[in-house]
Amino acid sequence: MRDQVNSAFLYDEKWIFRIIMNDKMNLIISCMDYRIQDAIDDAIDDDEKFVIMRNAGANVKELRNSIVRMIKQGGVKRIKLMPHSDCAAMKIVYSALKENKHYDAVIYESLVEQFNGKNFNSLKELEIINRAMQYDNIKGLLDENDVGKSIEVESIFVNTEKLRYYQRNGSFVLSFPVSAKYSDLFNKIGKIRGSYFLHSLDIDDLAADMIIANKLVGLKKLFLLYANEEEKETLNEHIESMKKRDILGNDIAVEMLQNGL
Repeated sequence: MRDQVNSAFLYDEKWIFRIIMNDKMNLIISCMDYRIQDAIDDAIDDDEKFVIMRNAGANVKELRNSIVRMIKQGGVKRIKLMPHSDCAAMKIVYSALKENKHYDAVIYESLVEQFNGKNFNSLKELEIINRAMQYDNIKGLLDENDVGKSIEVESIFVNTEKLRYYQRNGSFVLSFPVSAKYSDLFNKIGKIRGSYFLHSLDIDDLAADMIIANKLVGLKKLFLLYANEEEKETLNEHIESMKKRDILGNDIAVEMLQNGL
């Protein structure tokens, strides 16, 4: 899979130098769920620089290459992990391991497999395990690269009786990591309000999440969020590749949007 994205890999390195440079950033890792945009914004200190990566379940295993590349560049000051309750990614894991439901091999390898052998009997127990596991995954990456960073865990509680989120709009957004608050993005691009969000340095890392969003959740509208023409071209190349590999259905509607921030 990775041999198809060499040009994007080189571009990603430019992204690191352009956005992070020598500034110390707070790296936020969270889930793609559309209900938690406000909570992520609330966790951001307005006086500090930040960058956000998101996928299904705040899955550090899937983002490890992007995280390692960022910390090796020295652009990360603190890492904040933000999983949440009522997580659909954990429902996939639960149904795969407890109910023997079959999922695409990409989803199994990227998300489910790491929970093999874990002892849980409820979704709540699984979410607790996930929170600890992803913390350990981050710590392991830092230890492997002999990097000492502060790791924080802030769980988001999704109150399903009193929901604080934008109405789901049937779409998802794919982009390189963002360094703007969602409220600012929504003020600039109102149509992405209520979308699921996927952000990573290496877009190919998000293959499992694209399948989940498009084929399991049933989202048929994809917004590609770009900052400049180079990002636009790179994202388009990825989408064409993912369609050919049946990661995305050919019936999905794709729209390019410049973030303007």
